[in-house]
Amino acid sequence: MLKLIQFLDKKEDLKTQIESSRILSQLCSTEKNVCKIINQSTATPDLIAALDLENQVFLENVLSTINSLLNEAKNNTQDRKTKKIYLQKNCLKKVCAIFEKHPIPPIKKNIITFLFNIVKQKPNPSLEELKPALPILKEAIQGMESGETLVEAVECIGKIANIGEEFIQEVIDLGVVPFLIQHLYNPNEEIYFPSLRALGNIITGNDEQTEVVLSHPNFLIRLFEFISSPFHKIQKEACWVISNIAAGLASHKMQIIKGPNYMNILKNSLSHGNEEVSREVTWIYMNLGDNTSEAVKILIEEHEYLECLSMIFSNKDKNHRIRQYELEALSNILSHGEEVPIQKIIDFIQKDFAEKIKDFPKNAECQEQVDKINKKLKDLGFEGIELKLSNEEPNSRKARVKKCAVEDDSDDDDKEEKNSSEKASDEENNGQDDDGIDD
Repeated sequence: MLKLIQFLDKKEDLKTQIESSRILSQLCSTEKNVCKIINQSTATPDLIAALDLENQVFLENVLSTINSLLNEAKNNTQDRKTKKIYLQKNCLKKVCAIFEKHPIPPIKKNIITFLFNIVKQKPNPSLEELKPALPILKEAIQGMESGETLVEAVECIGKIANIGEEFIQEVIDLGVVPFLIQHLYNPNEEIYFPSLRALGNIITGNDEQTEVVLSHPNFLIRLFEFISSPFHKIQKEACWVISNIAAGLASHKMQIIKGPNYMNILKNSLSHGNEEVSREVTWIYMNLGDNTSEAVKILIEEHEYLECLSMIFSNKDKNHRIRQYELEALSNILSHGEEVPIQKIIDFIQKDFAEKIKDFPKNAECQEQVDKINKKLKDLGFEGIELKLSNEEPNSRKARVKKCAVEDDSDDDDKEEKNSSEKASDEENNGQDDDGIDD
């Protein structure tokens, strides 16, 4: 098979080149072992060099081969080295040049698949390397492509937005946000789900970038409609997006608090939702409580915030480190003192929370929050109330931490832990599989 790659360079024999590329493409698309052998060989530069040929059929076959190789490349040291070669040899630049010469559907499909394979796992390409490719993705997304090409274009934009704020800004400047929101109404889950995730990744950026998405009047409405989806995967994704909105500006939080029936939808999901969905809603409530006095007052008086906290405190979440942030939520609302319904909060602590705190793990993180709560109670003149932890910390895996709150798969090894004033990336949110929907 490595001999076939050598035949690709037979410039004096186009027929042999095309036939070799066809056989190689078929082998790589059906035989994983062939891909593994090539990926571990020194043949990658030869494949990239073959992209300089002008013949359209030949280029389709070579691109298809490269896509099969990248798709089979796993996230390990050897395959990362292979991917680095594609980046170092200006392969992205060559691929974009091919599209300029052959802007036809088969070439376009292969190029978008290539872009997706390049961005879906590390090492990430630089912004300068990606810039020439972005118009190709925009054309696919705004041109209402159908099927796999559109899906991969949207997923590719989502992955790019997940790299960092600089990349998010480039996606925003590309002008695809309105089209991603439009795709939320597509009846095909394979299209609206990656569109939702891409928008969610944009929202994990800075407050101005979040505002770009929220400024579209139908976005929040559609987002809350997804919470009523029959599929837990969709519900969870929507709640993750909302939790990151709630982790932002007070004005963004207020759009949720004052939205049409939004708080009732959240309360219903908290009490009747799937365990993972309920956990996402828990993050939303904790984020909303880190707010202005006016907002906290509305939450308590109009949206049964304390009753919802009671449900949250009763959950005994298996990812027990989330519990320190539940305690932080109570500490946050106490910080407002007399500017909020303080007596309601005190009654809640004495009649409800004082019993539930016994189920919290006795660890340093939770103890720190309990100490803060006790100090605030004392400062407010309630010296007679002192909360104490009683349980020892159980053995459990480490849970993610959010901004007072994100794909999935290959980049978890390099994820930083978030503190309680940061938004959560989609990789933190989704330990779930992307393939299909749970029910």
